[in-house]
Amino acid sequence: MFSKNYWQRTSSESLLNDVPLSPSHRSSGANPSVHPQVKKVELRELIRAIWVVSKAFFQDEASKRRSISMAVLLLVMMFGFAFINLWFLTTFRDFNNALHDKDKDKFYDLIYRICVVALAIMPVSAARDALKGSLALEWRRYLTNT
Repeated sequence: MFSKNYWQRTSSESLLNDVPLSPSHRSSGANPSVHPQVKKVELRELIRAIWVVSKAFFQDEASKRRSISMAVLLLVMMFGFAFINLWFLTTFRDFNNALHDKDKDKFYDLIYRICVVALAIMPVSAARDALKGSLALEWRRYLTNT
């Protein structure tokens, strides 16, 4: 497989010259290190494909009300989580400004607010993950029953 001068090569020489390629690679001139081209999908096509797959789940009489309410609640929770993250970032910005300005009273007030924000993030994050999991279970239940 390898030539006898394998260990005596310079760094500029390619080691791929000794590796046998399949006949298809030799004839087409394809480079095995190049990744295949992936077709880019437009956003409209992606949304349409998602709708085609999930349409029956949200229109099924047995799971319609529950699935729609869980999906809407999940969207609300995601926006709530984004709002809490934004609140945390602005609080942390104010905290850094208080450190820079050496404002002791504002510093301790912001330490308290950061603790409150961290405590607020935990249950929202847990509820969001639980809701995602239950929606996924409902989806699997629908797929196995149909």
